Amino acid sequence: MTFTTEDIAQIDLSPFARFVPPQYHFFFIGQPGIAPYRLLAYFSTLFRNQILIEVGVHNGWGSLALSYNEKNRVIGYDIDLGPLNNTIQEERSNTSFKQGIAHEMDPETIFASPFIHFDAQHDGIYEKTFFDFLVARKYRGWLLLDDIHLNPAMEAFWQSITVPKHDLTRFGHSTGTGLVTFNTF
Repeated sequence: MTFTTEDIAQIDLSPFARFVPPQYHFFFIGQPGIAPYRLLAYFSTLFRNQILIEVGVHNGWGSLALSYNEKNRVIGYDIDLGPLNNTIQEERSNTSFKQGIAHEMDPETIFASPFIHFDAQHDGIYEKTFFDFLVARKYRGWLLLDDIHLNPAMEAFWQSITVPKHDLTRFGHSTGTGLVTFNTF
């Protein structure tokens, strides 16, 4: 897999701006290396007729970006869904949200997905729990981790990963974006 900053920058997220409060448009639609949304949309184009997962939905923007390729279905999980999630779910037919802990609610769905975006907690603990779940089940797919350089706990978690991984911060989020590729198990 090779891509450039220009490849990511060409993704047009402006049709999704109506789901994002105007004061955050610069962030959501921002260039690679500022926010992860263009990278998520780009990754969605690499899959077809798949279920893509987001863990840690919050306001739904990550799921919205993953819905860029309408040939896939996006399921977002969070213990506290934001107010925009209903609007996104109603207007983006390939997107749905579930309230709860993803790998406890739908372990088979999670395990079957070729792509998971993880953007929750940022304490390194939940990240490790979820990561260990994938390792224990011999997951084969990609795990995109947000905020890997946000704080010492996330740095330590990122450094602890011994399977193939790639720091994609320059293409994703300024606080760190890491891709773990489980395909080599």
